[in-house]
Amino acid sequence: MTGTSNATTATFTLPVATTTNYLNIAAPIDVVDSAANAMGMITYANSSTTVTVWKTTSVSNPFGAFTSSGTKAVDVSHFYQVD
Repeated sequence: MTGTSNATTATFTLPVATTTNYLNIAAPIDVVDSAANAMGMITYANSSTTVTVWKTTSVSNPFGAFTSSGTKAVDVSHFYQVD
């Protein structure tokens, strides 16, 4: 998924909500933030259809925000459990 915006956040919607048995889930992914590739992550909660994309996984800046301009892209292949 690729897009341009002035937001510092990025989310996308799943077609079916996650199971009620999940706690918050985090998975590593590849992201692009204003043409710079980085190892980011996605997170989502139980019974949710919203996935939040973060541009870092660093201990010093966990869940880092995106730059407020330019292109944002997510390269992810992921599966999840539904009820």
